[in-house]
Amino acid sequence: MLYPHLKEALELFPQITVSTNGMLLNENNVGLLTGVNGVQLSTGIGKIETDTVRGEGVWDRVLQSSKLLEKENIKYYFRVAFWEGNLSGLKEFDEMDAPLVLFPRIDKPVVSEVLMSKLFEEVLRHDNWVMALPNFMQYIGKNGRCKAGSERLNVLYNKKITPCNFDLDYHLGKIGESTEDIELNIDNYLGANKFVPSECMGCKNVNSCRGSCYAAHVSASCPLRYDFSIETFMFRYNISSGEMKSHTMKMVDFMKKMLVC
Repeated sequence: MLYPHLKEALELFPQITVSTNGMLLNENNVGLLTGVNGVQLSTGIGKIETDTVRGEGVWDRVLQSSKLLEKENIKYYFRVAFWEGNLSGLKEFDEMDAPLVLFPRIDKPVVSEVLMSKLFEEVLRHDNWVMALPNFMQYIGKNGRCKAGSERLNVLYNKKITPCNFDLDYHLGKIGESTEDIELNIDNYLGANKFVPSECMGCKNVNSCRGSCYAAHVSASCPLRYDFSIETFMFRYNISSGEMKSHTMKMVDFMKKMLVC
């Protein structure tokens, strides 16, 4: 929202999701975002964590921004990073009935398989929650995979190309350099980093999932290795296959259209 040419940029690239901390959205500039696919509001999980990590009063400011977006009929979602120590804060999003995307904290240990399976089920209990993880998409019966390097690249302000927006240290090249050299670097990256973890050997989802997100290392806590399945969830909550198919398709459509990984 600080970029002086934001209006021109959005006219050039209309079908995008804008990622922001929500602090600078106001009634004078929120109209600029009309027509985008959606807006990602990055926060902590709940008021306590958000204000502790990002500053006093940030949580309330972001909630005000979400109300502004609703007023303008601009789709948005909260994007949060989870770990074992902050999952209790999810009740605040539950009470708000807010659209939510969860991604694991890459600087914290992965949660246990049991806790991850409970989190999978908690997400599925909501119509507007989703987990940005390939193994979660495998769990709901979709062809989820990490696209870093193979189908997706990240470009920084200084023209540097990285595999994704979580791996800023891995250098694939720069805009303007030889495409042959960049493609060779991509091949080297895929061979060195996108291998199947030993924990995933024998899993029926391994060929497409390939250990889920390599940056988050969540393969070590993946409940799919222990035959945890969506059928168990459907039986426990008395959900029909038709209802579940409709629910999961909403998740997939949301991921494809709006999600900033």
